[in-house]
This record gives sequence, C-alpha cells and structure tokens, in this order.
Amino acid sequence: MGQKQILKGVDKAHTKAFYMERDLCDLKLVMMSDHHRGSKDGADDFLPCEQTYIKALNYYLQRDYT
Repeated sequence: MGQKQILKGVDKAHTKAFYMERDLCDLKLVMMSDHHRGSKDGADDFLPCEQTYIKALNYYLQRDYT
C-alpha cells in the first residue's frame, strides 16, 4: 500500500469521525491496543484469552467508560 492510499484512508476516517466535546476531568476512557482477535481455528492464539477480553469490555461498559 502506497503513501497516497494511506493518506487517503486517514483523511476519509477523519472526515467521517464522530466528535464530541468532553471535559478531560470527567472523561472515562479505555484504550485497548495491539490485540489480534483470532479466527477460532487451531492456530488461534487469542482463543484462551477471549473470555477475559469480553469480561474486561463488559466491566468498562457497565461503568460508563468510552
């Protein structure tokens, strides 16, 4: 993928992004990064962690995190 294609994709995502103003003191934000959800086959390294991942998402959802 070339640089022009990447920039076009980033511009498109930015244009369609949903914005909302929030006070940083009130912001409850969770960021999960670099997770590779598997395909549930024999080579799926995520499968043993799936329930923990789902429980973590539910934990934060129930506590009004974004």
